[in-house]
Amino acid sequence: MPRHIAMPDGAGRSGSRAALLFGDFAFYPQSGTLTRHGVPVTLGGPARALLAALMEDPGAVVSAQYLAERAWPGQVRGEANLRVQISALRRVLGTAPDMRGAILNIPGRGYQFVLPVRPAGTVQAMSGAPDESSGRLPPMLGGLIGRDEELAGLHARLARHRLVTLVGVGGIGKTSLAVAAAHGWAADTGERPRFLDVTTIADGSLLPAAVAGAVGLGTPGFDPVEEMAAALGQAGTLLVLDNVEHLLPATAQLTRALLQRLPRLRILVTSREPLQSEGECVQLLRPLRLPPVDAPGGLAQVLRYPAAQLLVERAAARLGDFQPRESDAADLARLCHRLDGLPLAITLAASRIDMFGIAGLAADSSSLLSVQNLARRGRSDRHRTMRSTLDWSYRALLPTDQRRLRRLSVLHGPFTAATAAIMAAEQDQEPLLRGLERLERKSLISRAEDAGGVPRWRLLHITRAFAAELLAEAGEAPKLRERHARHMLREVRAALAERQRTDPAAWRAAHQALPEDLRVAVDWALGPDGDRRLALGLIAESAPAWLALGHAAEFRRRVERAIDAEGVGGTPEVARLHLSAAIAILHNTGEVLVIGEHLRRAVEVSDAHGDDATALSATVLLWMATVMEADGAAAARLAEDVERRIAPGTPDDDPVVVVHGRMVGLTRFMAGDIQESRRRLGVTLRHAPDVMLPGTLIDHTVVTRALEARLLWVEGFPEKAWEAAQVAHHSARAVDHALSLAFALCFALCPIALWNGEATAMTHVRDLIAIGQSHRMPYWRDWGRCFEGAVPLSGGLPPGLPKDIDPTPFHLEMLGTLHPTLAEPATIARVDAGQAGWCAPELLRAKAERLLIRAASEPGVLRPAERILRQALDLAEHRGMRGWALRSATSLARVLCLKGEHAAARRLLEPVMARVTEGFAMPDFRIAQALLDGCA
Repeated sequence: MPRHIAMPDGAGRSGSRAALLFGDFAFYPQSGTLTRHGVPVTLGGPARALLAALMEDPGAVVSAQYLAERAWPGQVRGEANLRVQISALRRVLGTAPDMRGAILNIPGRGYQFVLPVRPAGTVQAMSGAPDESSGRLPPMLGGLIGRDEELAGLHARLARHRLVTLVGVGGIGKTSLAVAAAHGWAADTGERPRFLDVTTIADGSLLPAAVAGAVGLGTPGFDPVEEMAAALGQAGTLLVLDNVEHLLPATAQLTRALLQRLPRLRILVTSREPLQSEGECVQLLRPLRLPPVDAPGGLAQVLRYPAAQLLVERAAARLGDFQPRESDAADLARLCHRLDGLPLAITLAASRIDMFGIAGLAADSSSLLSVQNLARRGRSDRHRTMRSTLDWSYRALLPTDQRRLRRLSVLHGPFTAATAAIMAAEQDQEPLLRGLERLERKSLISRAEDAGGVPRWRLLHITRAFAAELLAEAGEAPKLRERHARHMLREVRAALAERQRTDPAAWRAAHQALPEDLRVAVDWALGPDGDRRLALGLIAESAPAWLALGHAAEFRRRVERAIDAEGVGGTPEVARLHLSAAIAILHNTGEVLVIGEHLRRAVEVSDAHGDDATALSATVLLWMATVMEADGAAAARLAEDVERRIAPGTPDDDPVVVVHGRMVGLTRFMAGDIQESRRRLGVTLRHAPDVMLPGTLIDHTVVTRALEARLLWVEGFPEKAWEAAQVAHHSARAVDHALSLAFALCFALCPIALWNGEATAMTHVRDLIAIGQSHRMPYWRDWGRCFEGAVPLSGGLPPGLPKDIDPTPFHLEMLGTLHPTLAEPATIARVDAGQAGWCAPELLRAKAERLLIRAASEPGVLRPAERILRQALDLAEHRGMRGWALRSATSLARVLCLKGEHAAARRLLEPVMARVTEGFAMPDFRIAQALLDGCA
């Protein structure tokens, strides 16, 4: 009879519950179960019986007759049947390379199992200590950039937890951070970490043996966990398992077993999704911090951000001598965003800077999908390109999730599950939500900020480019892009309807990402495969959203592109496009001549088609453009044109009538007709509608209060003017409308603060500059820079207008009232031409003051200066402009004093000052009072 192997105490013979271990396998005689690395192996009944018989006495030759009796009890079977079952058993065992030849045929005698067999619970003796050459940490080839906080957090987690998983999208730098943490752990503890790159292992059943090899056990036997426990014992060790996402179940099972058996072991795992193991501490690794893409500032500011620092460092390492130019700042910031702050993508981009330049890569970073990472030779192929990195994750997805990812590639901003359902054409929310969660766990989509408690996700740029390629290959791109464009039209309508009932700041915060998808939808609709009518609808209906969210320049480019596509034809749609273009330019560069061209075309086409609403709106805006150009005559004609367009019998409180009254009031103010302007303003103030008026872009209350402030100051009430300017400013802040706020600062608060010498004047000037900068409105930003240039320096003279600003007469008139040296001869000449009526006395005074600068060396200038100042004073008195009258009288009295006519100076100045009822602490009154006191 067959001999039996020795069993541990408490174990029976063939009926024992203990497993018999050989190589990677375990055989349980009682149940006849065969496992490999703990996973059951399919084995037929006769083959199980044959294996059990051979296991009764390993190494002994078992007769064919005995084996047949065990395989087919009570039956007579030939030796051919036995050979078939032995062959089947050999095939199963032969799946492990070291098990081939385990069963030998001994001719004339039977079969023999020749490999070593041992009962479970025993560990093969180790020969010496673990091999220290195995599982070495990769070297740190350079310092980490922008990961100090994450590295400190990882150190802290490893100190508190025994199992830490570092999770992030492919190419985000998980390996580098884990290696750095392991090196730090070694330096702190003096113990050697062990490292295993799991990407080299395709079969989870091979993972335990690979880990055992990494800790120095060479080629382990059946139970690597037991062998590691025996070898390492109480030693403290950090085990780093890198890139395990393709073997999650096997990794979770192995780490659980190792942690149970090795009380001082710590495990650091990197993966694109968590293990979902008990006791696991997950650290999510996010992209490197990015510079602001909208207003990056100068190069020094951009280079404060880790993504930009890494890009420059990698480019310098490749090119030897690389330093971006100051002019590269905006493109560098944009490129960092297109690379999503992923270190691998940044490294790939750096390797192509010499070929495409920063601007070229920023324009098309999708080409980086195929660029090889030459720095990764010797590492896994899946990190050789971004495409291979992403393809690794994509191939592991369920087919339904692959389809979802492809279809989500048309979305460029954050999206909700409802939006995802529309794009993926799925009605059932439950499977969709589970699919989104799976994509998020695999780091193919990431969680964005929630919108009002509703979860949102987004794709990284590189992931989207990869998925978009797959969408095109699947032939689904045209259908999905049209679906996306129609969805965006619905989204815009819903967002703008919500705007009417929502706090402006809250609305902007909720919809700040809307342009990300809107621009893509419009660009597709305008493209060769797009839909013209859909494009026109998107542009027309989305205008308020673009402008409210600070994207006027982008909107302008798309409107002008649509106008070019429509040609020179005159359709109502073309008229509305020209109107939209003018509105966009007003919010952006403020090019008055270009605005006028668009609006005149809009009026012409609208009138030809009887589109009265568009014609009226365009006419009102054309009037505003003439005001910005300081063309009072044209403004008056357009105000009359608007009046003709108002239907007879329209009530006084109708919005169109209110708009017209406001237009006339401001037009008369520009002309210097203070009394009529005051009368019109009084009517306008009685009608304050709650909504933006037709054809207007600035809040009604802001405009009327700003005009009131200017009127009050010119009328000689500087304190009341300051209060009205503050009301305009507060009203603009209350409606939270950038253009209204810029107007309040530009038309009222800044000039009056400077005229009054308010301590807060420069604060308001800087606010105007900041608003123009942050909302991408250079026209209004440059107004702030003009005010800044009018503030005297320590030497007493202002620096003047910045050289890069092309001023309009509107700018130059204002500058002339802020300091006499800023009143240019061409601006002063406008007075003689009957223009600049609102500030004509002050411009004349400035002309005289420029002459008086030469009075010490040229006494003859006093007479023409006196003549000009008398003209200025008479004009101010005649028009009721007491603010300018006080200044003109003061300058004229000073001339008289220079001539020695002190009594005449006193007689001139006293009655003017007697009419002053407020503002006694203001600079103008104090200067006049000091001069009057000197005449005594």
